[in-house]
Amino acid sequence: MDAKELFSAAVRVVGLLSFGRGFFDLVYVLLLNLGLWDASVVTDKYNANLIYGLMYFLIGLYLLRGARLVVNFAFPGDQEKTGRTRAEDFEDS
Repeated sequence: MDAKELFSAAVRVVGLLSFGRGFFDLVYVLLLNLGLWDASVVTDKYNANLIYGLMYFLIGLYLLRGARLVVNFAFPGDQEKTGRTRAEDFEDS
């Protein structure tokens, strides 16, 4: 395994953690809105959880898919080997 593959695996692990956190926040907001979670013990705003949940969820999905733009930004020299440009990588994302 070369450095680019290790970095890509690390990006996916971070994506999995982000996806999990976003999923947890979205389920929390859903349970609050349905009245299945005791809102009297809640000290924070559920609107913030909704926004952060969506953000973590979408970023996690992008990172889980490989985040080619992030990996190619970290390893720009590998584009000459594959013959691909940044525009082609953006179209594949």
